[in-house]
Amino acid sequence: MATSIDNRTQAITSINTVITDLSATFAASIDNSNTNITANANAITSINTVVADLSATMATSINNTNTNVTTNINAITSINTVITDLSATMATSIDNRTAAITSINTVITDLSATMATSINNANGVAVAFAIALG
Repeated sequence: MATSIDNRTQAITSINTVITDLSATFAASIDNSNTNITANANAITSINTVVADLSATMATSINNTNTNVTTNINAITSINTVITDLSATMATSIDNRTAAITSINTVITDLSATMATSINNANGVAVAFAIALG
């Protein structure tokens, strides 16, 4: 019976050793899982930070693009206004030049008629003078 008790004691001690070893293995495994969970959580937090930063950068970039588009539209509108104003100024200037040319043509026509009349009158006087000289 002593042998039987001794065998049972050894068996219990052996089971206790197995349980202790298994408990340590489980503890290490759980600790490893906790470490992995923490690492994964940190990675997710890091990715979320990168996504948030990228989103903010893209929002700023889009806003800058919108500002540039607005600036360019304003510049084009300004250029169109300048072109319209310049076109109107040139049209007025051309109209003024046309009126001046018409005025000069009228003066030349009137002067030509006056000179023709004067020459004709001078010819009449010359003929009368020639007749008078006889």
